[in-house]
Amino acid sequence: MIKLKQKQSEVASSSSKCPQCGYDEFRRTTFRSNDPFLIRTFYEAYRCKKCRHRFFLINTIIVTWSSIIVGLSLFMLLAWTVQQFAVPELEARDIAFYERAKERAAGGDGAAELQVGLLLSEGRGVIKNDKEAAQWFKKGAQHGNVEAEYQYGNSLFKGVGVLQNYKEAIYWIEKAARIGHMKAQYDLGNIYRFKSGVENDDKRAYLWFTLAAGQGLMEAAIARDQVEGRLKPEEIAALQEEAGRIIDESR
Repeated sequence: MIKLKQKQSEVASSSSKCPQCGYDEFRRTTFRSNDPFLIRTFYEAYRCKKCRHRFFLINTIIVTWSSIIVGLSLFMLLAWTVQQFAVPELEARDIAFYERAKERAAGGDGAAELQVGLLLSEGRGVIKNDKEAAQWFKKGAQHGNVEAEYQYGNSLFKGVGVLQNYKEAIYWIEKAARIGHMKAQYDLGNIYRFKSGVENDDKRAYLWFTLAAGQGLMEAAIARDQVEGRLKPEEIAALQEEAGRIIDESR
């Protein structure tokens, strides 16, 4: 205890002068094994060039970073604490939302069937169940919900919750794409472009990329331009006309 008090008394102020003789020229020196831990952690050791007195100055870089780390840790702890209190209420809302959606879905409501499928696939308000989610997507698709058609086609294409079936997957994805589902149009373009379950067909890829790009999807516009270089001018013109017809039919 006596040694610790002695060390603390040798800590200089921010005036950066020797605390014993007041001389302002000093050099860095090493710590000793008996220097207190906090002194070695947050200070730098110096020795006066005039009187040879050994003293300490605070290490502002270490102190600044330590303050930042402590602040971030406290913030993360606070955020975690808030989240713990918020989770039960959020789960209760999700459970109630799932139950209401399932009640509506039981009556053949395509939008509700889609919602139940999405909640099951995400595990919100109910235990995650991809197989049951795919079944609800199928019901919604059969009742004419465009998003459900896309989701069911996507489940079939990836084989998630249902046996993988490219042919049936493309049927449902194209069904949604023809009604104007932008993501379905883009996915369909990639299916034909990269031979995913079908033969490579740059013309079909160009058609669906064109439709998705027309709705503002930049990725589709880039893909369309990349495919375009492999097509003849007359093919491009014919495909643009076909795209126009698909748009008219979807209205």
